[in-house]
Amino acid sequence: MMFNSHTDELDQKIKKQREELSTLQQAADSVLQILNIKKSLEQLTAGNAEIFSIVIHNGNLFTITIQLEYSPIYIGRLSSINFYGYITNFAPSLYKDNRLFSRVNYDTSGTKIDSIYLIDNIGGIRNQGYGSLIMEAFLCYVKRLHVKKVYGELSSFDTKDPFDPKNGKLLHHFYKKFGFHILPDNRIELEIE
Repeated sequence: MMFNSHTDELDQKIKKQREELSTLQQAADSVLQILNIKKSLEQLTAGNAEIFSIVIHNGNLFTITIQLEYSPIYIGRLSSINFYGYITNFAPSLYKDNRLFSRVNYDTSGTKIDSIYLIDNIGGIRNQGYGSLIMEAFLCYVKRLHVKKVYGELSSFDTKDPFDPKNGKLLHHFYKKFGFHILPDNRIELEIE
């Protein structure tokens, strides 16, 4: 009987040590994830970009950065606003998935931003929601600037993708869900109140 009691005590100690080891392993994994994320974020802010937002989307960490470019001629005048989206997957590598480039237009006095022209909106992975996250961030920022109009045009590739004939309609749907009007010549416009 004493032997069984001693064996039970050892089994309990082993079980307790395994639980403690499992807890320590989970903590170590969490620390490694945080360090990898920190390293990724340091890489993102090493240039002249700033982190705009970080979300978990589709099980991935998605970091949106903003890069403001200023005119070399007119000191202090904003010339372009660029947004970048990065999928990090809790690994030390970055994957730049989405990019949105725009040019800032000023009124005739040159003191107030009048409108913003969308130059390009590029997404590596389609129909996963990453482009929508970038557009939401962009429009949020533009509204802070009190811009009244955002406009652009869809290229022939955007509307007639030879690899995906439905692409043009998808892009129309994408812009319409953010309130853009699609004009017959494939120009897009959004009036902001």
